[in-house]
Amino acid sequence: MTKSTLTMSMITIALSVVVIGNFWSSQEQPISTSQSTETYPKNLSPQDITTLTNQQSTSRNERRLMAVQQLPASLQGLPTPQNLDIDSSGELIINRKILSLFEFYFSGLGEETLAVVTKRINDFMIKTLTSPALEQAQAIFKNYLSYLNHLTMFKSEYEQASSSLTTLSLAKAEISTIKEQYFTDEIINAFWGKHTQYEEFMLAIAAIEQDKSTTQSEKDLAINDLKQLTPNWLITQQDNANQLNRYRAEHQLLTDNNADENELYDLAANQFGEEAATRLADLRQHRQEWQRRIAQYRIEFDQLIALDLTALALKEQLTQLRQSHFNEQERKRITALDNSYNLNQKR
Repeated sequence: MTKSTLTMSMITIALSVVVIGNFWSSQEQPISTSQSTETYPKNLSPQDITTLTNQQSTSRNERRLMAVQQLPASLQGLPTPQNLDIDSSGELIINRKILSLFEFYFSGLGEETLAVVTKRINDFMIKTLTSPALEQAQAIFKNYLSYLNHLTMFKSEYEQASSSLTTLSLAKAEISTIKEQYFTDEIINAFWGKHTQYEEFMLAIAAIEQDKSTTQSEKDLAINDLKQLTPNWLITQQDNANQLNRYRAEHQLLTDNNADENELYDLAANQFGEEAATRLADLRQHRQEWQRRIAQYRIEFDQLIALDLTALALKEQLTQLRQSHFNEQERKRITALDNSYNLNQKR
């Protein structure tokens, strides 16, 4: 791993929050998603957060829930969140399942509004928990929204900062301080305990690599000594990350040289096994098929716009065009893509 790659990795580690740690979603670029910049809650007041976390499944909201029942495209096919754990007294058990629930639905933010995302989480908790665990989970969720709101302001400050180890260490310390404002030590450890250990391990390796006073042999020895004191799970995680980085680099090299499907399949099979290679091949085929449909739709879309129809006629014709090419869920995606496309056309 080069110094620049390691440093950029640390920026991602230090500043990423709403991430689904799903192996398959990390292998390929998304098929296509909305170009919305809404990835975090922005400038929410305490009242806004209270309103969002207190959404109830009243009869009116039940009708609204039916409209959003189907998951956004980026979440379809992914493992759904597990039910949260409760003890024999009905109390909520604090573990990472809670954070995984939040992160799963928040990763769809941008394709869906914040109100819809929070409603999905609220409805999940209401349907699967009873008192007092329900109220405890809702309280944690309210603090989680406040935490993301605070983190958004902090993140914007550091995106323009240098990627030095000093900056990264300061960012890590600041994030820790922010977490302490909203969560107990028990929750922080359950949610981010292993992640924090991994950050510290990577920062330690980066410090060794960037020490100009030592030779490469001395650096290798220091890294080896560090690994001897590091838990096995963390070393395994790093090895897996390195394997994934190697695969991505080799995959990019093959695609740049117009490799065929058999070569791409063999690469994945050698790295991850036959089952993984098959799933990746299916994902590539799905993406290619989607892109072909998008290309054909875009030709007809441009022709329709060029007719200079009245607003009502254009709306009717556009609805028919979308229905002829896409299913209901895909039409939501193409509407967002069209908005972005139209903006780019006007520039």
